[in-house]
Amino acid sequence: RAAHRMIVGAALCMTLGLAAYVMHLGRTRRDGLLRFVALGVLIVGLTTAHVAIAVVFGGAVMAAEAFDGRRFQRRGAIGALLVCAALLAMRPWLGGWFAPIQGDADGPSILLSWGPVDDPLQSLSWLAQTLGLLLPLGLLGVSRLGRGRFAALLVIASGLGLGCTLKYAYSWDMVKFIAVAEIVLGLASGAFLVSYWPDARQPARRGLLALAALIVLHAGLLFPLATT
Repeated sequence: RAAHRMIVGAALCMTLGLAAYVMHLGRTRRDGLLRFVALGVLIVGLTTAHVAIAVVFGGAVMAAEAFDGRRFQRRGAIGALLVCAALLAMRPWLGGWFAPIQGDADGPSILLSWGPVDDPLQSLSWLAQTLGLLLPLGLLGVSRLGRGRFAALLVIASGLGLGCTLKYAYSWDMVKFIAVAEIVLGLASGAFLVSYWPDARQPARRGLLALAALIVLHAGLLFPLATT
């Protein structure tokens, strides 16, 4: 039952995170602060459903609302601060991310790490097998995303950064941060490949596109090997 709740919470949180990202993409200059009521509901849902996705997606969207990578957005910053203030005010009634953390007598549960498997060389191998070409193609694809580029970069950077520098003493839970980054890298890789689809009429380009798609998919196929 606990595993079932974890899966449902992760699926729900991924949906809410992507919905918050889409709402961020749809932002216009005429939007008022009332728009942040709906965005705040999504962020609250994130915090109560799954901690890893909440930290990565919620933090990235709120930061991107205030700064889009080129200029500071005063209205977005005010809205993000209001959402954060609402979360803090509701903290006594929220679970999930905001639930009280019990201290552990044996020491801290969150520790610094040299990578997902705590060895630099093995971590590089693990990341190569897990991500494959998702990382280079995803980063190339981010440039095709337009308005949501900065938020996507924040998700990728925070997901990989947290997953590679922190570990949980009692399980492999920190790789969930990498999985969140992997989802956005997959979307961006798809954007990169689709951007070349109009030129795929030539046989050589069709072959390269098919090969690139297979290489991108190989990350998920080799994941069991990377985790052994």
